[in-house]
Amino acid sequence: MRLLSLLSCTAISGFALLIGEADDPGLAANGSGNVSAFWEEYKDNCFAIHTANYLTRSGWQAPTRLSVSTDAFDPEAAMNSAGNTLVVWRQNTGAYYAIYGAAAQVGDVWSTPVQLSTADSYFAEIGLDNDGHGVAVWQERIDPRNVCLATASFTPGSGWSAPTKLSDSSQVMMAPEVNTGSNGRTVAAWQIPSSQGTYFRLVIQGAYYSAGAGWSTPVTLTNVNHDSVAACVGVSSNGEALVVWEGGFGETFDQLGAATLSADGNWGAPLVISGDGVAAVHPDFAMNDSGQAVVAWKTPTGSDVAVMALIRAADGTWGTVRELAPTNGNLPEVAINSSGKAIVIWTEKGGSDARIKAATYADGNWSASVYISDAGSIASQPEVRVNTDGSATAAWQSDLNNEALIVSAQMGTDNVWGVPVVIN
Repeated sequence: MRLLSLLSCTAISGFALLIGEADDPGLAANGSGNVSAFWEEYKDNCFAIHTANYLTRSGWQAPTRLSVSTDAFDPEAAMNSAGNTLVVWRQNTGAYYAIYGAAAQVGDVWSTPVQLSTADSYFAEIGLDNDGHGVAVWQERIDPRNVCLATASFTPGSGWSAPTKLSDSSQVMMAPEVNTGSNGRTVAAWQIPSSQGTYFRLVIQGAYYSAGAGWSTPVTLTNVNHDSVAACVGVSSNGEALVVWEGGFGETFDQLGAATLSADGNWGAPLVISGDGVAAVHPDFAMNDSGQAVVAWKTPTGSDVAVMALIRAADGTWGTVRELAPTNGNLPEVAINSSGKAIVIWTEKGGSDARIKAATYADGNWSASVYISDAGSIASQPEVRVNTDGSATAAWQSDLNNEALIVSAQMGTDNVWGVPVVIN
């Protein structure tokens, strides 16, 4: 998850400082055991985007470098049910940082990277449907003071389209989040300043994309009298979508809100989902094809921080908020599979180290949390994906002996996590 002056639900962007250091891990998976990891790593005098594939019978394969020549950061990837993958990142052109994209069909090599944007750009997101059609959205600078959102689509056999703008110079759209359902509907949400007389508030807007019809008219989802940030998006197989965010609902602290996009394209009214009387910040959210979903967030508890979680049923009913970690929890990430099995993963700080913990939801119950990273290192930036059979893959950055590594662990169908391994 990026932690900047503007928040969104993606991984922390960082700059490794030592040769050979790796940062900003991400995972893409298809639910059938195909998993790809992506990260940025300093090699050959520049930062480059790398990827590695996990194979069920032979484990992690040797990494492949995707970007060339100049510094590249912030990979974001999506994989569909067939195992086809799209990845986008930010790369130095010499004049500005542009968004680049690459594709890999299942069992094939990666395509040559393509420059997608034509101006200084960042915060790229990518969605991919089961037919292999993808949509990328990013934040692009118009002038020194203004930014907009731009987009490009990917078609199998044809490649990437020319970029188009989602807004003009009179609008400032920031920090996009994108998700694509298996039926092809792509939903995006972002932040935009809203003038309230003598001051501005950040509000969340949403829109959806359909091939041939383009983008719908953006709709403001949140209360214009309170700041809202950190939008997360999920889309089910019938096109129903849910946007979750952190924002104000009249209290003196932030809570989590949600708004639903129906299959016929209508947005519902926002509602508070994190409970009354407590603060909720830094959410992460995932939804499966049936509309089941998991949300996790941080709740400040005096001088400490707890990790909380909530399950949504396929009929749209929200369950009861559950505390997964009463102390020292930080930046939870979530995943859910087609049967509703969910995993929440987070960093727990303690003493001189920081370790990754995980809790599993299955058959209506949460497990006790367990450590999945080794003691004695500083682990952070966790990511997780759950397969259809209930097994899972997690990855994170680990600072060990002054070297930053990308580490992964596998969870079996018995919910037992294996020994972590270095994958870069």
